[in-house]
Amino acid sequence: MVMPFAVLTLFNTAALSRFARASVLDNLSSDYVRTARSKGLGETRVVTVHGLRNSIIPVIGLARPTPVGRRSAFEQRATRRHDST
Repeated sequence: MVMPFAVLTLFNTAALSRFARASVLDNLSSDYVRTARSKGLGETRVVTVHGLRNSIIPVIGLARPTPVGRRSAFEQRATRRHDST
């Protein structure tokens, strides 16, 4: 029972982290980030306040829970295999 959960979780985590990285890189080239850098803010503050704050919005939209139907169908198939033997 642990393996199906791990597979589905890691797959979703990998896709979500790639999307988050792309979103942060896209926002770091925006005008408001360049303006913050030109005002003399430190790089850490620019990335955390301006980059991450605006990048997290689409990531939260994608981080919805996995539909239970897909997970339960996978578990039902695994259970049927064990029951038939």
